[in-house]
Amino acid sequence: MKVHLLRTIYLTSFVSYAVFLLAEIMRPGFVGHIFSVHIFLPTVIVSGAMHMIFCHECEGVQSRKINFLTKVLASLILIFLLTEIKEVVTGMFIPLLFVVALLPWLVDIWLNAEDAT
Repeated sequence: MKVHLLRTIYLTSFVSYAVFLLAEIMRPGFVGHIFSVHIFLPTVIVSGAMHMIFCHECEGVQSRKINFLTKVLASLILIFLLTEIKEVVTGMFIPLLFVVALLPWLVDIWLNAEDAT
């Protein structure tokens, strides 16, 4: 029961954050005039961490879909953040873009390698 509740809270807050962030990127101030987009971020982090802790043994198609969705959206958010500081990393922008895009997958591989030992 609590795993399903945590998964629902996590997915709802993560998708809401991604959609509102995309709306804010497309039209600056569209969401920002009403509330901060980042209000969902603490909920995403806490519920995602708790979901990973309690659903560590979860396997199956649903768990893989959530894992894949999380990595894709995290990559997109990291790419957006990198493009916001493009002027700071001018010479290394393209290599950093690839590293940032692959970072969620690398972290997942690293965490799974620690679990195997």
